[in-house]
Amino acid sequence: MAPKQQARAAVLLQNVTFQTWFKSAESDILVVQGKCGSDVHATMSPLTHFTGLFATMLDRSQTAVPLTYVSGRHSIPDDALEGAEGMMRMLISQLLARFGDAIDLPDMNYEHIEATKAGDIRYLCELFRLIIIATVSSSTRPFAVVCLVDGLSLLETGARRSSLEYAFRPLQRLVNDASAIPGMLVLKVVLLYSHVSQYAWEWFPRSAILTLGDDAGGDGHGYNAARLAALSESAMQGALTPRGHTPMPYQ
Repeated sequence: MAPKQQARAAVLLQNVTFQTWFKSAESDILVVQGKCGSDVHATMSPLTHFTGLFATMLDRSQTAVPLTYVSGRHSIPDDALEGAEGMMRMLISQLLARFGDAIDLPDMNYEHIEATKAGDIRYLCELFRLIIIATVSSSTRPFAVVCLVDGLSLLETGARRSSLEYAFRPLQRLVNDASAIPGMLVLKVVLLYSHVSQYAWEWFPRSAILTLGDDAGGDGHGYNAARLAALSESAMQGALTPRGHTPMPYQ
């Protein structure tokens, strides 16, 4: 990635609002509007780079369990992981890969199983919620989960928009439920738009939307992969510790 694009990715890491939001021990959703300047239909942006880097640093530092979805990697209509349905499938598969052997999976009737296999967004969202609840129930110590969803500008078009809007509602309820489980789970959801969302103002409160400045990041002088990694590490210091507990790695 070019230095100017790396600088744009660094803008979010250095943003005081983002750092304060991320370090708090409160479950919450943050919508980031990148205003990255690239084609609105581009499959990758500086925020895609941020997503990969931040997830890697979260995993390496054991600050939280990162769950990621990059829409631009699944933008072909016949891709099984395309759209909001693909987003939920990806998050579910990563959650199961991390915790599946340690939890009692919820019982599902035939209708739920078939609807999930068919990619019904309602049942996919419910399955994600049930796995999160099962993970909390089986855990003996607090942990944090951070969902990083990139490329949402691509999902606000045509039939994709209604599925995306539907997925956001149960995600918001799940975050609210996590807030009601003090001391055990911190659930953070970062929704990344390379440009300005057409509908975020309708779906989320203004306090949940962070819009980066047009010229933030400058010409990129002095930015490289090592500096971005250092900024990521700095952003994570003292982050995501549930109230009443000392920091500890996830299971």
